[in-house]
Amino acid sequence: MWRILFFLSIGLLAGACRMPETKVQPAFYHWQTALELSRPEQAYLKASNAGRLYIKFFDVDWDKERNMPVPQATLEVRPGGWEGKAIVPCVFITNEVFEQLPQAEIAGLAQRVAERIERLSAGFPAGSIPEIQFDCDWTESTRAAYFQFLEAQGRFFASKRLLSATIRLHQVRYYRRTGVPPVDRGMLMFYNVGDLRDWNEPNSILRIENALPYLDKFERYPLPMDLALPLFAWGVIFRDGRMIRLMNNLRETDLGDSSRFTKLETGRFEVVKSTYLNGYYLYRGDRIRTETVDADLLRETVRILAPYFRHRAFTTAFYHLDSTTIKYLPYEQLEEIVAILEKS
Repeated sequence: MWRILFFLSIGLLAGACRMPETKVQPAFYHWQTALELSRPEQAYLKASNAGRLYIKFFDVDWDKERNMPVPQATLEVRPGGWEGKAIVPCVFITNEVFEQLPQAEIAGLAQRVAERIERLSAGFPAGSIPEIQFDCDWTESTRAAYFQFLEAQGRFFASKRLLSATIRLHQVRYYRRTGVPPVDRGMLMFYNVGDLRDWNEPNSILRIENALPYLDKFERYPLPMDLALPLFAWGVIFRDGRMIRLMNNLRETDLGDSSRFTKLETGRFEVVKSTYLNGYYLYRGDRIRTETVDADLLRETVRILAPYFRHRAFTTAFYHLDSTTIKYLPYEQLEEIVAILEKS
């Protein structure tokens, strides 16, 4: 009998010490003013098994003329393809808002923002919104004001919805200095890690060797963390050696007209004839650096990231769901990327 009890106790102990499985829920950001999914977007969303959509509800920026924070780019909700998904309203707030706003007015701003979220949330089915996310690249000087704003949001949405906040890599590495936002979860934005304004930058969207040093304190970060990965591409326009503009969704294939553009090397072009490009006028001599994230780079990235997220249940949100973007990454490749995170 004692042998049975001995082996039974060993089995129970082993079961108690077993680490939890890694569980990944794929999701997408939708960062356009109108929530109206095209047929390709609807098909992609359905095939990808994504359980939720992070949807930008509106921006908040500082109006210099009125000397006050104002909402911008408010979402228009239209039916089609997103029904049945969990919806996470996202609000982007510029750091300037918290640089300029007097402390006495933070509670009032929080109230107005929360009420605006609630009004827009009425356009979605009851029970479909489990979380609210705030996006602000706060600094040491705005930390107190932004965190006070988040605490007020927490009181408003208490017991109704979780709160999350986007976290940049530098805010993970230097969290004792930048602080940890008073929310339930963080969303690690694993992109925009290079020097956008440097012509010699290989890829400012995602360069692993730049990002890895910022993860040395990831295990100590005192918030459960989700992960955001990039799918987008853009062109960085330079004039007289200075960056002047970003063009979203610009790729090398858009610059194939040799009468207007000459290829200097991979991802780098020069304008040889003044011309319009995507509605913007470029002068002869302007230079363009194209940047993108393909499936190979994403696979390499998640193989390196997987150990940091092992034994966690988390969301991997891809930025963003857009017809132009998703045609370069078939959903089968997206499934493979999620599987690497789960099985590594």
